Amino acid sequence: MVLSVIALIIQLLPGILAGAGVISPSLSTLITQLGAAIPGLITSLASGQPATSEIAVILQGIQTELTVLKANTTLNPTALADATTLDAALTDALAAYQTASTTDDPSTLTPLPTDL
Repeated sequence: MVLSVIALIIQLLPGILAGAGVISPSLSTLITQLGAAIPGLITSLASGQPATSEIAVILQGIQTELTVLKANTTLNPTALADATTLDAALTDALAAYQTASTTDDPSTLTPLPTDL
């Protein structure tokens, strides 16, 4: 039941925000596509099953949304700097995820950034 409500909100909210002019239609589409993976991720985590493929998809989706957001020329400098920092952190997270999926050598991992 809760997953159905979450899925419904994820489907409707981006369209409402785009219709009100709060976000662009392209960003609305990206959010909707990303949102489609969230119920599956929640189901996997709740059942105790690994959700590794969903994690990579969600991180890549967020990074795509950040790319679109950074292209928005109306962002104030602080928001743009925050988006750039988050984008760099996601790039590092995806690289670490790829490394971790192929090896378990801790020396290849890097610490999380502390400036977020």
